[in-house]
Amino acid sequence: LGITVYLFNHSAEEQWDKGELTRLTSVTDDDGEHRKVVLALEDGVLRGQYNGIEREFAAGMIPASFWHPDTVTQTVLLDQVKGRTRNIQVVDKGVEQITVKGRKIDARHYSMTGQIKRELWYGPDGQLDLLRFPGKDGSEITMKLR
Repeated sequence: LGITVYLFNHSAEEQWDKGELTRLTSVTDDDGEHRKVVLALEDGVLRGQYNGIEREFAAGMIPASFWHPDTVTQTVLLDQVKGRTRNIQVVDKGVEQITVKGRKIDARHYSMTGQIKRELWYGPDGQLDLLRFPGKDGSEITMKLR
């Protein structure tokens, strides 16, 4: 017997050129609420739409996809699900040992608070290896590199 209590399906594509986000497209089904973000860099500004509503953001924004190592140096991230900015604070919690792909590695742990709450661990190569955050229902969601 399988019963779906909550469904979140998200797909996003980012295009970068010389370290700058040039295009972002995301489609999300958040438990029946459909969201679509389409942005492109035009004349030094990220322009586009969120669910048909015009949006404009400063060039150089980093999306809240967390893969980019500079995520932890930002105070504002681009929410690619809802097409808006999110204010954050990030604290470096130091190096911790975590298990990735069956082996232990030393990873730098960052704690993000503000309008986005995440615990992030980046490996020595700068890759995001572990991500943890609270679900809407208070549960803990963990995403780990396999």
